[in-house]
Amino acid sequence: MFEQNEPGWDPIRLYTGADMITGIYALFLLVAVIVGVVRIVKLWIAAPPFLLARQTGNPAYVRALEASSSSTRQWMGCTLLFGGLVLSYYLATFGNAFPGSKPTVAVLLLDTVRFLGMVSFRAFTVTFLLFLAQWHMRVRIQHLRK
Repeated sequence: MFEQNEPGWDPIRLYTGADMITGIYALFLLVAVIVGVVRIVKLWIAAPPFLLARQTGNPAYVRALEASSSSTRQWMGCTLLFGGLVLSYYLATFGNAFPGSKPTVAVLLLDTVRFLGMVSFRAFTVTFLLFLAQWHMRVRIQHLRK
């Protein structure tokens, strides 16, 4: 009685963005967090938190801090750039995410906003963690130079 000749839109099959580039991006974010944690732990092994006075006259430790700080800043930039690439990729392909169906503009817009929010949240979270690590390194450098 109520037959449809054209394929309908099924909200259960909503595009989740779980493709190869999203998986690579998640792996990259995991690597970025691990690199940041390893750098902080290495610096803390040489001079644990609140015991920085041990390294006061050590120029090698200051150089290691500066190198770690610079590298962390580069990881932050790379995280933001890679997040931008993933967002751009998704925006370029989101119209193809609903093959054989004609979802409304509101559904496309909501799906896009949801995915963009997820990707940007991940990028900014990792960038914030790297920023905190870099800030910690810069504070240690300033303390040792006094």
